[in-house]
Order: sequence, then structure tokens, then C-alpha cells
Amino acid sequence: MEALAAGGSVKEAYYSGGSKNGVGYNLHAGADYKLNKDVTIGGQLGYDTFGDYNESSAQLYVRYLFGEK
Repeated sequence: MEALAAGGSVKEAYYSGGSKNGVGYNLHAGADYKLNKDVTIGGQLGYDTFGDYNESSAQLYVRYLFGEK
């Protein structure tokens, strides 16, 4: 990155750090459904926020258990 900055391809090689105070919120939820004794399907949703930063996430999955229980 420093070589790109020196060559003029990018403005700078580093971003200055910062500090911010405030309140952040997050919300996460998930659910599973057992199809049979070995297979489970499920999903998760998430939302995080702080100041100007917001992040959403979603996940779907299938879980298969091998072997005896």
C-alpha cells in the first residue's frame, strides 16, 4: 500500500485512528428445526449499530450429525 501511495495511485497508505463515545445496539435471533434425528436446518439474523456504523447479517445452515448418539 505504501508503494501505491508513493506512486500516486492512492491518496494515503494509512487511515488515522479515531475514538467515539455513544450507545450501540445489537439484535441477534436464531432458530433451528429438527428434520429427523440426524438433520437440523436453521437460520440466524443479526443487526448491529453504533453511530454511523450499521451492519446486518443473515445465515442459513443445514447441520448433519454423523455417528451414534
